[in-house]
Amino acid sequence: MDSGGRAKVPFTTGILIGIGETRQERVDSLIDIKKSHENMVIFKKLLFRILNLR
Repeated sequence: MDSGGRAKVPFTTGILIGIGETRQERVDSLIDIKKSHENMVIFKKLLFRILNLR
């Protein structure tokens, strides 16, 4: 995710639930997404504004 963000490649992310992962694995995945997201907050706000105009 970080490499894609630095390269300004648009993408979405998420996690699958119910495929045998542990609770801790889910928490770790969400924390990793949050850390990457903190560097891309401005882009996210811009994307939401664009989508709301449609």
